[in-house]
Amino acid sequence: MNIERLFINWKMKSKIKKIKFIISIFLSFLILYFVFSKFDFGEIKTVFIESKKLVLLLSILLLFSLHPLFVLRWKIGLSLLGFNGKYRDVFMVYLANLPIAKISPAYSGDFVRALYFKDKIEIGKSMGLVFMEVVADVLALATAALVGGIIFGAKLPIIIGVSIIISIICFFLFIDLINNKIPKNFKNKIDNFFTIFSLINKNQKVKIRFIALTLLMIFILLLYIKISFLAFGENVPILMIFAYYPVVNFISLAPVTLWGIGVRETAMVYFFGKLISENSALAVGLTFSSMGAVFFPLLSLPFFILMFNKIKLLNN
Repeated sequence: MNIERLFINWKMKSKIKKIKFIISIFLSFLILYFVFSKFDFGEIKTVFIESKKLVLLLSILLLFSLHPLFVLRWKIGLSLLGFNGKYRDVFMVYLANLPIAKISPAYSGDFVRALYFKDKIEIGKSMGLVFMEVVADVLALATAALVGGIIFGAKLPIIIGVSIIISIICFFLFIDLINNKIPKNFKNKIDNFFTIFSLINKNQKVKIRFIALTLLMIFILLLYIKISFLAFGENVPILMIFAYYPVVNFISLAPVTLWGIGVRETAMVYFFGKLISENSALAVGLTFSSMGAVFFPLLSLPFFILMFNKIKLLNN
């Protein structure tokens, strides 16, 4: 009876996930339709036709270069947890998970990566590593928004940057406060989850490498936005990008649409359309969404199918 009930619950959860996915796609297209209704499609088409193709290609290559760096940072964390696999194998798992990561709200799809090495590392520890990566990225973006906002003289990025940094600090202080006041079995799970944090704090060289890679990736992301603007004929100050693009990124993380499609474009037009052509701001947003949510995941689809079939064979 319990097994039957569990199966029914699993089926219900699967249906709910499918419905949420369909709704997110619908909302993505609905918001894009609303955005496009405010623009002349011919003008947007002209912006793409008249773009500097080589500069646009350079920006796309720069965006693609983030993936090997993500894998390198992940591999560093996996090594700390005791898994010393080859970079190629870790890269293949990362690519296999990319389609899942991009169709999932916010960063939730990234946590699926923890399942691939469950035979080598405890899932709790592996999920803790993914969580640490997310925290590092969010902190780096919040810091960029804060610094950019202070120098560029923009209040909103400062408020958002400070709020996020304080929220993260308060979260860890809260975990530390309740750690000794919770049941032992639950405490063990929390300690397991945060193992990677204590390990990286004990290894200064690894910590420096991890932080350096995170900062490099965020810098490349912001540089990609800068070069994308240049490709569409707009010279946006880099400090403005440091201030406002992290805000755009945080807004697009809202679990409303598929990988922030539609939300991202609206935010790009709102924040950057005051200084430059709204058509160009929309074009940069559309290029980023099409690369991140469509092109790169489609390229990774063969790796996902290969990994899925491999897991299926192992379970048979």
